Amino acid sequence: MPVNDISTKFYVGQDLNNTSSQDYKDITASKKMAYTDGGEFEFNGNNYVGYYNYTNGLFYKTKNTQEDKLNLVENINTDIINSTKNKDRTIFSVLNPSYNLDDLLFKPNEIINKNSINFKLNLLYENFIDLYIFANVSNPLIPTDYNKYAVLSANDNTGEVNWEWVSTNKRFISGGLDPSVVKLSAYNEGFADVTDTNILTINSTKTQDEYSLFVNTSAFLFVYQLDRNDTMFDFVLSATGLGENDQLSFRKVTSIAADKEKDILYINDRNLNQVFKTDVKTIVNKDRTGERKIKLLDTIGGEGFENTNFNGNSYIEYGNKNLFVYDEVDMSIKKFSEEFVFKLKYANKKLFNENKFVSMTYNKTFDLLFVLTETYKILVLNANNFDQVDEYTFGKNPFEFSIPLIGKIELPRKIIFSENHSNIYYLQTTKNIYKYFVNTQNENIEKFTIDINFDSVNLWNTVFKKFSAYEVEWDELPDYDKFTLAATGLEIIGSDTEKEDKLLLWSNKRIFSFSEDNNFLSLLNTNRPNFYKRSEILIDKEYFNNITFNSTIYRYLFNLNLFASNVNKKLLAQFDTIETDGYLRFKEFLELIHNDKIDLDLNEQKQFFVGVNETLNGNTLNRVIEELFNYQNKLINLLRTKRIGERIPLLKTVILDK
Repeated sequence: MPVNDISTKFYVGQDLNNTSSQDYKDITASKKMAYTDGGEFEFNGNNYVGYYNYTNGLFYKTKNTQEDKLNLVENINTDIINSTKNKDRTIFSVLNPSYNLDDLLFKPNEIINKNSINFKLNLLYENFIDLYIFANVSNPLIPTDYNKYAVLSANDNTGEVNWEWVSTNKRFISGGLDPSVVKLSAYNEGFADVTDTNILTINSTKTQDEYSLFVNTSAFLFVYQLDRNDTMFDFVLSATGLGENDQLSFRKVTSIAADKEKDILYINDRNLNQVFKTDVKTIVNKDRTGERKIKLLDTIGGEGFENTNFNGNSYIEYGNKNLFVYDEVDMSIKKFSEEFVFKLKYANKKLFNENKFVSMTYNKTFDLLFVLTETYKILVLNANNFDQVDEYTFGKNPFEFSIPLIGKIELPRKIIFSENHSNIYYLQTTKNIYKYFVNTQNENIEKFTIDINFDSVNLWNTVFKKFSAYEVEWDELPDYDKFTLAATGLEIIGSDTEKEDKLLLWSNKRIFSFSEDNNFLSLLNTNRPNFYKRSEILIDKEYFNNITFNSTIYRYLFNLNLFASNVNKKLLAQFDTIETDGYLRFKEFLELIHNDKIDLDLNEQKQFFVGVNETLNGNTLNRVIEELFNYQNKLINLLRTKRIGERIPLLKTVILDK
């Protein structure tokens, strides 16, 4: 098949009718959090490595606190960090610079002086930053590491059932039953149907790298002790209710939430119309007395129509000392303080009638509440006052899930925000995990495909050969529909030091552990070429004439030429014909050949400069600016995603050759 450039209008799996509201853009650009490997900040005169956050125009150490200020080191990476821009290139991205040629050219009668020229140079430099962003693509090889998965195994002698972490080097594939592997439903019937199963984790402040895993079914709450290295999976307790001897029995637990800083667990019981506030400190931090229990602190609810009553409380979420409760009967979200004092109510029967509520997620970086619906529509609310900030819909293409002879529908389940990078979030469905940028909302980076591929040994249906097994055991009969993910089965185990997202995923048959570093892959030979800085390009205090203008143009042209000489690969994507709608997926990186860059040679450079005898006027400057703009466009064209094949739209008639 021929390899083609993706046109500027080509977006597969996206909803082009959606554009971010200005409020959304302003909010998501106002704060940033990420990990730096160095070269971007200094602290007390030393190179800083670690987490930073950007708030109110200043940079600080750590993810959340604004105490120790960082000093910015001027380079192109910090130009991006210290702006509204983000590295957000994917294989789907339309590569257009911020400013078109008309923005850059001098208009008739426009005054020509140092300030007006610097203004144009600033715009040119902004386009150069865009060019650099286009050369850094979010890593499509996801997950970064697939570490281990947990199964239930039985002791041959005692018959005792325990959780066991299994290395990914050992795979269980279709074909027969391994007696050592026990189905999760044998452990507890609630694990067979994961419709109401939710998980969350709370890190121990006492024991480094350990955390507690809370898992609920409809009638049970289970607690386990795990570690970040996936060596421990210890049962702590199970409960069918609260209080002494579980006298307050669970009727239908549909959701759990937590204040992870205070070790407070909230439990939502739909049939009791109540939410319970509990203390789990003795569990999370292993009380020295040996006591491990869930202590009931407070209760809110009861059927009725008062602000503190519920008629169908189906989902809860915690954030910034507030508890959010969705009532599916009232079709409303109620906001309470952590002491259960009513604060605010959001009601939207029209929206929730047309778009069934699924879940909601609090984003602590931006103080926003993201509401997910079954139609893949996202409602973004200001968590403080419930003002609507934005609304967008995921394109349906990635979710048109179909399996031969089964034809199950893939449904959305949960949004979860990265603990490693403020511009990354994940969408978990019943079948897969999708990775997105916060600022571009619904432009898919890639997807994690969880279900086993019938004709493959690989447990994960991915393009990565590194996940191939070399030790194989058979465990089940052929199954096209092996895994169903829990209602909210995806959880990130946060860390203030680890520079990656540690993700835990609960399904009906396995518990997966994997890591995602959220790094970008450069299409350049050198990740950080020694470009001239913005301050070095702008005209400063020197006398303004042809020479000083040419000098600054030389530095800008040097950046473009250095960029051109460093570009060494391009992206290749291919339509996945296995998918019913031909989803475009990353295939490989292609090394550039001489012919790819033949028209980038700058053997003749006169057109980029003002001649000695030329008048420094608008027409002369525009000629130079246009040449620079056109050269940069050549570089952008070189970076565009190449694709193999064509997507066949639905309802299109295709005539095949005989």
